[in-house]
Amino acid sequence: MAPCAPFGVARQMLLLSNLWTLAGWTDAGRYRMGEFSLELGEDLVQMRDWVHEFAESVVRPAGAEWDEREETPWPVLEEAAKIGLYSLDFYAQQYLEGSGLGIPVAFEELFWGDAGIGLALVGSSLAAVSVVANGTPEQVGEWCPQMFGEPGDVKLGAFCSSEPDAGSDVGAIRTRAVWDEASREWVLNGVKTWATNGGIANVHVVVASVDPALGSRGQASFIVPPGTPGLAMGQKFRKHGIRASHTAEVVLSDVRLPESCVVGGREKLEERLARVREGGRGGEQAAMKTFEASRPGVAAMAVGVARAACEYATSYARDRVQFGRPIGQNQAVGFMLADMHAAVDAARLLTWRAAWMARQGKAFAHAEGSMSKLVAGETAVRVTEQAIQILGGNGYTRDYPVERWHRDAKIFTIFEGTSEIQRMIIGRAVTGLDVRLACPAALRARWTGGVPPGSGARQPVLTSGIRSARRRDGPRVNPVSPSVSAASALVFGLRIWGVLRRGCPLASASASMLMRGFLYENICSMGVRCRSGAEDHDLVRGRYGWQRG
Repeated sequence: MAPCAPFGVARQMLLLSNLWTLAGWTDAGRYRMGEFSLELGEDLVQMRDWVHEFAESVVRPAGAEWDEREETPWPVLEEAAKIGLYSLDFYAQQYLEGSGLGIPVAFEELFWGDAGIGLALVGSSLAAVSVVANGTPEQVGEWCPQMFGEPGDVKLGAFCSSEPDAGSDVGAIRTRAVWDEASREWVLNGVKTWATNGGIANVHVVVASVDPALGSRGQASFIVPPGTPGLAMGQKFRKHGIRASHTAEVVLSDVRLPESCVVGGREKLEERLARVREGGRGGEQAAMKTFEASRPGVAAMAVGVARAACEYATSYARDRVQFGRPIGQNQAVGFMLADMHAAVDAARLLTWRAAWMARQGKAFAHAEGSMSKLVAGETAVRVTEQAIQILGGNGYTRDYPVERWHRDAKIFTIFEGTSEIQRMIIGRAVTGLDVRLACPAALRARWTGGVPPGSGARQPVLTSGIRSARRRDGPRVNPVSPSVSAASALVFGLRIWGVLRRGCPLASASASMLMRGFLYENICSMGVRCRSGAEDHDLVRGRYGWQRG
């Protein structure tokens, strides 16, 4: 065997050398083909460092003040405009950047500084994207510059899609746009809500229904010029987070717009509507197209907030000493930080992939845009909460920024498509099936075993550990009243506590498990609401969950 060993080693070395060559590596150890790299180009690195410097020196120091004031940070916008950061040119350059990473890189740095001020700085870009994505070159050239202004005369843009009864359900939009043939004008009426810069913007882009019978396929976007009569700001919302960003209702009362103000042009709109009425495809709906194009950018915002919390918690864990050593040496804290850093990096990579695909014109075959937004948004919420936990009581106070970042992070699971909507989109993409959100009718069918309420047929009793009973000739009832359930839970808890006090060899862990199980059973029992009636055999909480009855 010994004489064969040198031959075996030589053969293995030759094989490895061939594989090395086929893989594209040179003897100098450098990758020859250069078709794949996660390194940012020199221009992107310079831009990232430039934006980061502004975020570190201007945005972050001002974050707490403008969060408390709940006002648009006009001085910060003015400073950004002076250096060219708040300008149409900057956003155009980054949107057109070859790799597609310009916007994600810039947004991550701005939101690393502060999410509220960051959103005030980038809020106009969503309105601009809606015009760029669907509008004519003339519309882009005329209206997009008016959404940013110039140093000394800063302007804003607002994209208005959501309504009081149409949030995730874009097809339920009620704002109407009617063509007045006599004056050759569009007449808009309705109320928009949750509009960033709503009512204070110079240019509003409003999604309205032209043909309600066609649902979302009968909608179009309209540009409302500055000073147009009939547009007014409604309620300004006082928010949980991102409080430096202005959010309000927009009320439209007989707003009259020239024919040229429909995004994409009236002729193109009429062609699309005619095609849909004949049963053809209407193309991608304008609002959804805007949201899809913006999702990698929104994901990058969430990554910025998560990264800020991650870095702050890591620095705190190194410096904070308890029991004679930095808390970062404790396995619980070290493991938490490891999960936080890994999650942030994973969210960033998903964001970069989606942004790159969008720039290269590749279809989101598996809803990669929604994946990036879903993962980044939920990562931001989780990581900022973990940062608070690492800081302990300090993290819960306003003397430290992590509590503000946690409040800011929650919006990323809500706006630009909730996490539930993103999961639905991803589910449709990966299964090829028409995955839908649960509706009351579907829930009723599930809870009543498919028996129509009010039909007189016997309905099955609820199971899954929820105690319920049924009268012979009546609706399902809870045999234990809420007050009795609460009292019995209290008595049981006192009995367990008494057993432990007497030193009985009942393990405290077992007692805790028994207590939790009993409480859960009684809480579920108290949560059952059973009413008779043809349309109400639901178990609801709020709208579709549990509610005490």
